[in-house]
Amino acid sequence: MTSMPHILFCDSSEGWGGLQQWMLSAATGMGKHDWKVSVAGRAGSALLPRTAAAGIRTHVWPFHWELDLITYAKARGFSRAERPDLVVVGSGRDIRAVGIATKQAGIPVIWRVGGRPKFAWFQRLTRDRLVDHALVPSQYSREMLISAGWKDNEVTVIHNGITPVDPPSIEQVREIRHRLGFLDDAFLILFVGSLRRVKQVDVLLHAFQAVNASYPNAHLIAVGSGVKDKELQALADSLGIRDQITFAGFSARPDDFFNACDVFVLPSREETFGWVLLEAMTRAKPVVASDTGAIPEVVGRDEAGLLAPAGDSALLAIAIQSLAGAPDVRQRLGLAGAKRVRELFTEERMLSQLNDFFRGYLK
Repeated sequence: MTSMPHILFCDSSEGWGGLQQWMLSAATGMGKHDWKVSVAGRAGSALLPRTAAAGIRTHVWPFHWELDLITYAKARGFSRAERPDLVVVGSGRDIRAVGIATKQAGIPVIWRVGGRPKFAWFQRLTRDRLVDHALVPSQYSREMLISAGWKDNEVTVIHNGITPVDPPSIEQVREIRHRLGFLDDAFLILFVGSLRRVKQVDVLLHAFQAVNASYPNAHLIAVGSGVKDKELQALADSLGIRDQITFAGFSARPDDFFNACDVFVLPSREETFGWVLLEAMTRAKPVVASDTGAIPEVVGRDEAGLLAPAGDSALLAIAIQSLAGAPDVRQRLGLAGAKRVRELFTEERMLSQLNDFFRGYLK
């Protein structure tokens, strides 16, 4: 192919999560790898303002429902006029609203799998008809698809990646903590993510009650929003720990919280990757997380953090407590995590592999 190839990314979500972070990174990165890039999303999308600010052509399509005819018409018109070489979709709704139109135009459809997909007969039927290849962020996701009927050569793993940063100095941590209103001796535990059932923040609250009983200087910061927000605050009240918890709400740039914390905790029931793990690890922050999904693949076993069985608040508390009184262990785990990011999970590595994959797929 002699001319600059054209790739279209589609995401019908309104909110912001790991898939949207990947879409933003991939779209901006492919532009730097000599691709013509377009992004389509819905009105009110958290993704489109970011891609537009990065100078990427954005398109607002309705994405009202699974087989939205207006979105189909938009995608069909775009395919005929622009003739993209590849289309990358991020959800079942995108597959069915956009995939039909682009497949009719003979354009390959790549499905970037985010969370656990639905495998009902309707999803299977449209997937088999419309998707040419699945792109996943972890071996865990790959095994999940293969167990659902995908063939080995239909699924490619490319790990997520971020741009590594220098861990904050002691002086920087102290300054940030003071700015956030915390004392130097506070033991800060951080959670960042959506407040949904799958994240199991309720399990973290029960664990924190035990931690706070042993370490009164412990404070939990929960950064994120979601359907469980008020329910979790009520639970904190009932457990008598509300004053030791900061519900910070959603933050587009939670850098200060990552830099200020002593330990990062991710108690999810399942993760197909976990971007926030990389944000903590690159800053040399030790991780305590559920031993489930792709989390061990990212953190490593006994390498960058401690793992506890998902849903077990008692063992989660023990893991956090074991780090509360061991700054040397926290430092060792944190430095191992920062090293692991630099070796395995950089954005540069991810984008290079994506570029090779996309170009290889066009040959």
